[in-house]
Amino acid sequence: IFNCLSTNLNIVADELDIVASEIIFDKSKELTIATGSVVITDEDGNIIKTEKAVYDKLKEQIRTYQNSKVILGNGYEINSNEILFDNINKLIKSNTNSILSDLDGNFISVEMFEYLINKNLFSSVGKIEINDINENKYFFNEMYVNTKNKKIVGSDARVSLGQKNL
Repeated sequence: IFNCLSTNLNIVADELDIVASEIIFDKSKELTIATGSVVITDEDGNIIKTEKAVYDKLKEQIRTYQNSKVILGNGYEINSNEILFDNINKLIKSNTNSILSDLDGNFISVEMFEYLINKNLFSSVGKIEINDINENKYFFNEMYVNTKNKKIVGSDARVSLGQKNL
């Protein structure tokens, strides 16, 4: 195990740029553990911010822990506790409660999600709630968001109109 300490370390791994306060390399397991103000940027301009991330070189996957944010190249943001970033399959996913927000101020709360980077497609099943800028609430059991053209498709929709619409 090789340990690097610095206020700002930067490594490049399989087209990923990883910056952190502390980076530990475990050569036997092919793991890189980054802690403290971790910022990871991929070749598509997606940025992951967290306090702890583990990069598995063999699987080309990054797992984040607690208070993680993904800033997608198209301006959307995903906030979650645990995120898995799969660099081979160009997939970002989480099985924990997460929030997707757009540049217009809309928020989508989900119990889990998958985001296909190459298709700009965010999907979720389970309890889904959208809060728009007009205080309207939309509820779905399944939903797909195309983050390139801002289109949403969902099933079992219910709507609660906010006070601005009454």
